[in-house]
Amino acid sequence: LNLQAGYAGLLNFGHIAFAGIGAYATGISTAAGYPAVAGAALGVLVAVALGWCVARLGRQLGADYWGIATLAIAEILR
Repeated sequence: LNLQAGYAGLLNFGHIAFAGIGAYATGISTAAGYPAVAGAALGVLVAVALGWCVARLGRQLGADYWGIATLAIAEILR
């Protein structure tokens, strides 16, 4: 967050989307009977995959449009 908002000056409103999808994947996998550590690892991998997809799609956006795009991702996942 410090690197992105502090040094680069980009606003990212999608942090909650990454945390939410990671928690959701963790909850589903532990409810399915997987160990908690494996569920947490799966949650991290799903959040990383979403972050990679969002970064790949928005890497050429300007700062204002990046904020709008990440807000849209967070609202879609909400």
